[in-house]
Amino acid sequence: MVPRNGVKSGSRSHITQRERERDGKFVSETVQAYSLGRPTYPRELFQFIASKTPQHDLAWDVGTGTGQAAQSLAGIYKNVIATDASETLLNFTPKLPNIQYKCTPPKLTMEELKHAIVEESRVDVVTVAQAVHWFDLPTFYQQVKWVLKKPHGVMAVVLPIAKDK
Repeated sequence: MVPRNGVKSGSRSHITQRERERDGKFVSETVQAYSLGRPTYPRELFQFIASKTPQHDLAWDVGTGTGQAAQSLAGIYKNVIATDASETLLNFTPKLPNIQYKCTPPKLTMEELKHAIVEESRVDVVTVAQAVHWFDLPTFYQQVKWVLKKPHGVMAVVLPIAKDK
């Protein structure tokens, strides 16, 4: 059925500027709440991870979300590539000159990885803070092995540990 205004159901072209602003505000508030709910990481955690890599040229933060880990890595590594499948989350990341944010599909082929992220054996550290449960782990581990510098590349997965009460 076509409504009287001639715009088919499901089309977004009939949305008013006010509705766009309201939707944008909702997304902004939702992402801000998401970001505030994310854990913060002690500076010493990333210093410890960096102590395991002899060079500090390039870090890849996978599943970066709103960029908390990427921001910490940027204080240590010359360059950081921070990827996430959500363009919306990436729009709310801290903009630092040595972080390159990229929206990537949830599954990358090795060829896509090479072209979208980095060539083989170029990354000092791959980090995943809180997002590893989303990954196809065998494929992810193969990709990590491929991008890490040999023999000193490091992968670090940061997960919360519940405190005993």
